[in-house]
Amino acid sequence: MNKHLRDALLPFIILGVVSLFVFIGVSSSTDPVTVSLMSSSLLVIIAFIVSALGLWLVFKEGLIRNDRLLMLNTHLAIGLLIFAVAEVVSIMVEQLANPLSYSFAIGIIQLVAVVLWAEGVVVYLYSTNSVLEFAQNRYVIPLIIILISAFYVVAAAFTIGTQTFPIGRVLSVPIGIGLTMILVSMSILLWCYRGGYLAIPTLLTVLGSLLLVVRTVSWGYVGISISDPNAQMLAVGAYLLLGASLSFRSEKLAKVD
Repeated sequence: MNKHLRDALLPFIILGVVSLFVFIGVSSSTDPVTVSLMSSSLLVIIAFIVSALGLWLVFKEGLIRNDRLLMLNTHLAIGLLIFAVAEVVSIMVEQLANPLSYSFAIGIIQLVAVVLWAEGVVVYLYSTNSVLEFAQNRYVIPLIIILISAFYVVAAAFTIGTQTFPIGRVLSVPIGIGLTMILVSMSILLWCYRGGYLAIPTLLTVLGSLLLVVRTVSWGYVGISISDPNAQMLAVGAYLLLGASLSFRSEKLAKVD
């Protein structure tokens, strides 16, 4: 790995190691209030640091017009910032409002970020397909989107009770659809990029998206609170992986004239 790439990854590696040690220390506490406070604080700090690093990596050389990859990275970086805001709001609302308001606030903000990500990823997928032609049938990509949406809708229909509609489950449907679209799209791109330079950062994006999918499914379908320390650590891992993927791509783009 080139030196400039190692330097770009170093902040995310350090953050990951520190987060792991903090989480181990927090988990050893027997006071649930302390565990919740420390894990929430760690998540907010990591979310904002990673989003700030991501934005800096994308914008430090200036936006390049008509560059689809850089535009995708811009979508991811801004989405990370929105997720960071959502984590702060979740902590504030959790202390001040009832669970319904809490779930609605966090879900709506996350949904904005996911829509931004999904739009950037799908546009990039179409752009890449126009060059590589890995999906020669133009209906393949829309069919994938429809199948993903149908899966979540059917799952929601079987898990949401007939009398009550938990807002977390309702909002987790569009969030899950968006994140799974991102996961599938980036997995397709990973297959296309296998063996090339972009394989590693694309893999990091796939893994980060996967962790967010697991967190969303746990929230909406398993009933695990989004403020649960384990769910928060999933988010920490996802943010670090997504931030690291931006560091690879941005550093490479900065060296290309």
